[in-house]
Amino acid sequence: MKSIKMTIRLTEYEKRKLEQEAERRGINQSEVLRNLIARFPVRVASALPNPKDSV
Repeated sequence: MKSIKMTIRLTEYEKRKLEQEAERRGINQSEVLRNLIARFPVRVASALPNPKDSV
């Protein structure tokens, strides 16, 4: 469930690249960013899902 809204600052070039990648994949810009974040290695225990949340 998505529950946090963020604001980020990008250069014009970064914004264009994000728009182009979203269009190329056929998804929105938020989904592009979520897909990239999902590929980050997990390094902190607090970033792991709580097993109790899946019950």
